[in-house]
Amino acid sequence: MMDANAPRKKSKDMKDRLGNLPEAVLGHILSLLPTKDAVRTSLLSKRWKYMWTLVTNLDFSDSLLYSGTKRKSRKMSFIKFVETVLLLLGKSTIQKFFLSCSKEDYGASRIQTWISSVIRRNVQSIKIRYDGMENFVFPDLIYNQDSVAELKLRARSCTFRLPHSVHFSSLEILDLRWVTFQNERDSELEELHITLPALNLLTLDNCKWLNVKTVCVDALALRVFIIEEDRDKNGTCQRVLKLRAPRLATFRCRGSSSADVVFIGPSSIEDAVLGLDTEFYKYKVDIRSKMSEVACPLLRQLSRVKFLTLGSGTIEALRVVRNLPGQLPSFEKLIRLTLHGGRVDDLLTALLRCSPVLESLIYEENITPKKGGAEQGTIPEYTFPCLKVVKFNTFYGDDHELEFAEFLLRNAKFLEEITIAALCGREKFEGIKKRLLPLIKDSRCSLIIAPWDHCRVRRIMNNF
Repeated sequence: MMDANAPRKKSKDMKDRLGNLPEAVLGHILSLLPTKDAVRTSLLSKRWKYMWTLVTNLDFSDSLLYSGTKRKSRKMSFIKFVETVLLLLGKSTIQKFFLSCSKEDYGASRIQTWISSVIRRNVQSIKIRYDGMENFVFPDLIYNQDSVAELKLRARSCTFRLPHSVHFSSLEILDLRWVTFQNERDSELEELHITLPALNLLTLDNCKWLNVKTVCVDALALRVFIIEEDRDKNGTCQRVLKLRAPRLATFRCRGSSSADVVFIGPSSIEDAVLGLDTEFYKYKVDIRSKMSEVACPLLRQLSRVKFLTLGSGTIEALRVVRNLPGQLPSFEKLIRLTLHGGRVDDLLTALLRCSPVLESLIYEENITPKKGGAEQGTIPEYTFPCLKVVKFNTFYGDDHELEFAEFLLRNAKFLEEITIAALCGREKFEGIKKRLLPLIKDSRCSLIIAPWDHCRVRRIMNNF
């Protein structure tokens, strides 16, 4: 005969199953929760009262905590919560620390104290977002801590006071946005040396360098480098960055400067994006000329790339270079060139001639006419021995665009596919087909013409 109390006993055993797990396992589970939820488990029972102190990950975000309370009360509640958690954790090791202060200004000294507290506990990952107006100095303890493998900091009011030489032995990811670097001696320093032997990813987004002329970075394991910087109102760059990274594979630079970057040693970069922004300086020819002095040396250092993307600002900066064909390197390995706008002129011709093994040419934005209304026929005929794929992702169907497409169809003897995303009415759409279809009649090339919005949807789906 079945025991009537069996289901109740089974239910009780199920409830206790989580509580009977080893403390190390419970600590790991609680570490996967936001800290505020982990602390709430203290209400479950006496055994759970301090179980949350086993967590190894801390997640403090003032946008999630006490969002419904008044401003003053919310600020004090967040401060009390953070400081209570740090106090009760004692000297236990912290693996990951996330702090987001986007709603209130909690004071520079308090932010410094919180960060120092976790650094002393051998923290491995630090992620901070600080929107406060009061500037805080990042704790110097970071320079003596070998446990940190990841440092991500987005703070408009944060300063690193750097010694003349910095060494991070374990840092693998460094992502710094809007922070300021300053020589600790408050005097002009000719060279600052930073050694990062384990670094894989480096992002410098609009960081300021004070009292430093040249920054020398040794990162022998670096694979990805992303930099975005703006020049000052005179178009000058604040400093020169010298990077020794023999394994660097991906390079991205954006902004109105993207800094004066010098790669030390042979280049191993395979994928590069140059997105200089000249919009702010478009009416200042002398400043655009200065920026072209940045673009050309960068391109010469990227002669071994396989994939190259040039933004519209970079194209404009290169356009003012004198004797451009003599300034460009030979891209002996380049197989895909992506251009964000540009005219059908000598610059385009020079780029194509410098890319003997080019297989794919992609125009992300529309081609603009040659300055002064010059016709495409003035472009010298040139055979593209390896070009297989051409994509126009924004095509209006104007004469200069069609003439350039015809030019490619005539000279790319091994072209396999040309795709056109037509952003035009039905009349121009039919005109595109009428002019281009006869050119592929006796070739192996397939011509794909589709409305722009259809191609855009297809491209978005391909990104998933």
